[in-house]
Amino acid sequence: MFDSTQRPPCTTQFLWRQKELPGWAASGVSLHGHTLHSRENLRFLNSYRDSIPPVGWLLRLAAAEHRRLTGEIFRPERAFWRPPLDPKQAWELEASQIAGLGLQPLISLTDHDEIAAGLEIAGAPVSLEWSLPFGPSLFHLGIHNLPRNEATDWYQELMACSARPEPSRLRSLLAALDRLEQVLIVLNHPYWDGCRVGAASHAVALGAFLGQYRPFLHALEANGLRPARENQQVLNLAQCWGLPVVAGGDRHGREASSCFNISRARSFTEFVSEVRKLRESHIVFTEAYRASARWRWLRFGHDILRKDAMAGDGVRHWTESFFYEFDDGRVLSLRECWGRQTARCLSPCVAVLKLAALPGARKLSSWLFADGGEFGIPLPTAAYLWQAR
Repeated sequence: MFDSTQRPPCTTQFLWRQKELPGWAASGVSLHGHTLHSRENLRFLNSYRDSIPPVGWLLRLAAAEHRRLTGEIFRPERAFWRPPLDPKQAWELEASQIAGLGLQPLISLTDHDEIAAGLEIAGAPVSLEWSLPFGPSLFHLGIHNLPRNEATDWYQELMACSARPEPSRLRSLLAALDRLEQVLIVLNHPYWDGCRVGAASHAVALGAFLGQYRPFLHALEANGLRPARENQQVLNLAQCWGLPVVAGGDRHGREASSCFNISRARSFTEFVSEVRKLRESHIVFTEAYRASARWRWLRFGHDILRKDAMAGDGVRHWTESFFYEFDDGRVLSLRECWGRQTARCLSPCVAVLKLAALPGARKLSSWLFADGGEFGIPLPTAAYLWQAR
């Protein structure tokens, strides 16, 4: 076990300000990343229809093409896609970034409502991002490091609870998970309004959720895909509720997470103990987080729409990783729905997204998308992310 008698304070470090990591850091911990096992609903695109113009163009063109070819109205909530990397590739991508800094990689892959990634990689934590309806909103809990030999049973319990999230049942299940000392329960991106109920209504739901289930939560998440201002809100929320804050890169594409934890722990279970018992967390943000949040979303879109192979299952074109569920229950890829040639109608949008990969695009986008400093401004460095209570 690691020595807990001498500990540095809880800190946030930005690599573009300070490149040298502290000498005590032994490992880098990546807590939130997705693989092709995630089913990513496209409902969220409606949130970016106006703020990121290519998204609006893409949705309008897709709707017109879908109506022309199928006779049905295109509903984004019926469409979904799967991220481009298989578990091995995702693990290696995150591990390479961390090892490149001289640290031991500790990687927890968290697909949406799926534990296959952890089971496929020997020795990896068995984890998932659990989608939990709550009132008008939806929250995502990172459930990390389930007992491998019991993971399937726990997974079935979690999915059954999601289907019927009764308060007593949820409380009992979270309490049971909390009793497992190796398990880490994180409320991911708390201010993300996935159901688009509005910031005020979501904040009310968030307060009610924390009020009921705070005793079983071990940390909140500072998210690598969310704007700096929102992450600052998370830090403030954590202070109010006496919770640690951990990093979650929320990687979906082919670029490594823009944030991760550093630790003295030599195993994932030791890291869990560090957060749960010692209430410590040391977060590192990489150069990628310095860019405009909108640019990062554009880069994310570019990664998804690349034409090279999607690992593992031989997918060669992006239309084969996007799917649509029809009213009669059929689930078809966009290529099956439209044919490969018809996807060319979306090529102007795809071309715009490809601009995100060009040299200098990061700085240009930060200038184009500047809006009062909300995007691309790092969190203030703090000696402590929270006050122990």
